[in-house]
Amino acid sequence: MAWIEPKTNWADSDRMTAAEFSRICQNLQYLNPAYEEKTEWTQDDIIGVYDIERVRYYLAQIDTASGTLEGVPEASANADFFNHIESLMQDIKNRLDLLAVNVAAAIYPMESGYYAAETAEAYV
Repeated sequence: MAWIEPKTNWADSDRMTAAEFSRICQNLQYLNPAYEEKTEWTQDDIIGVYDIERVRYYLAQIDTASGTLEGVPEASANADFFNHIESLMQDIKNRLDLLAVNVAAAIYPMESGYYAAETAEAYV
């Protein structure tokens, strides 16, 4: 599943749609493939408190595991909650992307210090 750019400008007048909740759930699955909740919502589905709480629960696990430790607020269906969780998911993705780059880059000692690169030749 591909990453979908999160919406981080929720307003109090915005209403949660099936497409937006699908994006949130799909991004959770992108960050944690063990996320086994529903990811495809339609306009015929009813998004309930339980569904929002499950998103909060999984996001709190990912937040802790990734080390961002920003915290996840209590589940609620308002703009502040959705802005927070979508921004947090973006922060976690950025952190995981950076970790992936750092793992791929080896550290090479040089006369003037240590440098990281995918190959030592990058600093010759």
